[in-house]
Amino acid sequence: MFFDEVSFKKFILPGTNRKDFILSELKRNGIECYVMPVENKNHIYVKFPQSSYNPEYRIKTVIAHYDIVFESPGANDNSFAVFALMEFAKFLNETKFPHNIRLIFTDGEEFSGSVKNQGAFALAALFKKLSITKDYIFVFDCMGRGNIPILAKTVFSPKVSKNFYREFLTLENCAKSILSSANSKYLVLPVPYSDNAGFIANGLFSCAITMLPENEANLFMYNLMKNPFLEDYVLNNRKNLSKEECDFFKKLIPKTWNFFHTQNDDFSSLTLESFSVMMRILFSLSQAAFI
Repeated sequence: MFFDEVSFKKFILPGTNRKDFILSELKRNGIECYVMPVENKNHIYVKFPQSSYNPEYRIKTVIAHYDIVFESPGANDNSFAVFALMEFAKFLNETKFPHNIRLIFTDGEEFSGSVKNQGAFALAALFKKLSITKDYIFVFDCMGRGNIPILAKTVFSPKVSKNFYREFLTLENCAKSILSSANSKYLVLPVPYSDNAGFIANGLFSCAITMLPENEANLFMYNLMKNPFLEDYVLNNRKNLSKEECDFFKKLIPKTWNFFHTQNDDFSSLTLESFSVMMRILFSLSQAAFI
């Protein structure tokens, strides 16, 4: 598996129909895929052979949103993860062993305003309607810069049921095991919510994984220890802050995150070593069997 820079640069060109691009690339490589329209969002479902699934084990749903904001090339947010997963889909489609992975490229993550407006929220509601409630859902977002995988810290309301919390901790421990087997170092840090928020809001088990350069991750950990309000700023996306307060917190979050939704989120901002790290994570995930 390799990272095709030429094709990737075409993918992030202004005006590219990203849905059609993904469908074309998958079908060109003999991978069956379909558009899943759900409440005006067009998700892309990858259908692997039936032999890819062992009913004795839990399905692992893998998610990456393919939509971007219009003002940005979206190289890291979230084109890189999408591209890596398209490459990984080739491997999964050809492998002979059951991997139990369900792969979906989601629409409607960016600027959804609230969790209920996320494309993933309506998709999760459809999962529940179809009684797809036992999957472990792994969301990959902004994986293209750095070599330190970050498992997003999830904070629950005290009202969450003990059964849900217990099952979520099992998922979280599974994610930690996957990351530790794929990379010598990983961290658990507060991260802005991605599509995992829409699934969790529907009572489904979902975690998010991202990537950061090691120096940025270490500095962010230090800033979290120094400023007790920083975690709340990251997790709750406060809208009522003054410009001065926002500018203050922006200096404390990773540099990588300040590229998002700007012209700086371009190909030159990526670190291609991230591709091999993500591939190791995905391979480890494909090998893992959860009951």
